[in-house]
Amino acid sequence: MKRLLEQHPSLVRELRWLMSLRWFAGAAVIGLALAASQWSHQPWAVRTQLMVLVGIAILGYNAALHVWIRRERNWVGHPIRLLLLAGLSVVADLACLSLLTIWTGGLHSPLLGLFVLHMVFVSLLLPLRSSFVAAGISVAMVLSGLVITNQWPVNGQDVLLLGGFVTTLLGVSFVTDHITQSLRAHETVLERQQRALGQHEKMTAMGQLAAGVAHEISNPLASLDSVVQLAARQPESISKDTLQIMQAQIDRITTTIRQMTDFAHPNETGLEVISLNDVVERGMSLVRFDQRIRNVDIDRQLAADVGMVRVSPGEFEQVIVNIVRNALDALEDVPSPRLVIATSRRADECVASITDNGPGIQDADLPRIFEPFFTTKPIGHGTGLGLSISYRLIERFGGTLSARSTPGTGTTFTIIMPNVETNSSTREDAVRSVPDSEKK
Repeated sequence: MKRLLEQHPSLVRELRWLMSLRWFAGAAVIGLALAASQWSHQPWAVRTQLMVLVGIAILGYNAALHVWIRRERNWVGHPIRLLLLAGLSVVADLACLSLLTIWTGGLHSPLLGLFVLHMVFVSLLLPLRSSFVAAGISVAMVLSGLVITNQWPVNGQDVLLLGGFVTTLLGVSFVTDHITQSLRAHETVLERQQRALGQHEKMTAMGQLAAGVAHEISNPLASLDSVVQLAARQPESISKDTLQIMQAQIDRITTTIRQMTDFAHPNETGLEVISLNDVVERGMSLVRFDQRIRNVDIDRQLAADVGMVRVSPGEFEQVIVNIVRNALDALEDVPSPRLVIATSRRADECVASITDNGPGIQDADLPRIFEPFFTTKPIGHGTGLGLSISYRLIERFGGTLSARSTPGTGTTFTIIMPNVETNSSTREDAVRSVPDSEKK
């Protein structure tokens, strides 16, 4: 079940979309009930007060759901909790719709067709085959209401209406389930292609960082070579201090190789809880291999208590690398290039921003920068994939990536992530997972 939800990242967006529709539905129920109170010839006009209460209930539990989601931002990282939330909201909707249907004519109610719409919502929100369960719950609720209110079908026409209602729900459930299954299979293929594009972008970045990596390794190798030559000529001159120097240079080479290997290797460890500062620093430690960064004034403004985020560290590092590399491209012809790396905390959100003083992005191009293959760079100088991949990675972690720019002044990319509340032991484990060499 968890794997299913991880492969269906649009679930969060669809649940929020359904919540926005519920605001309209609740208001519509109240409005129609009040209007119906003027239609004294309708047999269900006497129940308008109860219908108003149902409309208020719809708005009430939707408001509670909205408040809870804003408070518990880490719900995105708990697929089972998310699934339960979606299921409960659907059952509540079906219960309210069943009441309204029974009160407005039962099998002759104009609201009966809305059950079909809810089967579509269920197919989009919940796992496959859930629409059949929802159809069964809907039929049970309606049949129970018909029995309680003495509206059970007694003539042939009503029996046909009931049979058509049940058959329609089952048929719609089958069709929507099949369509949803096809869409999710297509979505899985797209995600695999996205991962492949992400890997391609990583290898492109590694190729551009290769010169810096070679320089990073060549210096300690030269030191080791000098010590080895000295040891060959004067073995007795090798002291404990000399061995410690050799070990330090070997550690430096090992750290560099491990960083590049971790960056290039596809993530297989899943999500981890880690300090936003630590994962930003890990990304910056990779960018240091780009020789262009040596000419840039780097201003780190990292808040002390920025909070914890639940991400895939390797993929988040890729986001930082992609954004900083774009900034370095923009700063190539700037007289005094400057890059500000900042983090902050806003209530239940962790914020990271990367600001450059480059030429900025034109207003016409800004809305398109996160589109795949869109780039303003000359041919051969960019794939147009980095920002698109970064946007989708941050979205998958439950966060947002946005950009604002003033032509001639610079550009700021802002990452907003849910702050994950953890106990002290989890926090310490997350911090310990970052090597000391990467915290500097």
